[in-house]
Amino acid sequence: MGEPCDVRVFMQVPERREWRVPAGTRVGDLLRQLGFSPESVLVIEGHTLRTADDVLRAGAEIELRPPISGGAP
Repeated sequence: MGEPCDVRVFMQVPERREWRVPAGTRVGDLLRQLGFSPESVLVIEGHTLRTADDVLRAGAEIELRPPISGGAP
C-alpha cells in the first residue's frame, strides 16, 4: 500500500491499470499527467462524478472509466 497521502487511481477497461498520485492533485492535472483528455474518461469517486476542478483528497480511490454510449439503432 502507498503512503496515507496518496490517492489510488485505477482503470479496468480497456486494460487494468493503476497509479498513485499525491493528495491535493486537481482532476484536470491528473488527466493531463496520465495523457487523457477530459472528454475521453469519466472520473468517479465512489458514486460521484468528479470534474476537472475537483481536488483529490488523501485516501481517495478514483476510477477512470471510458464513457459508453448506446441506445436503439
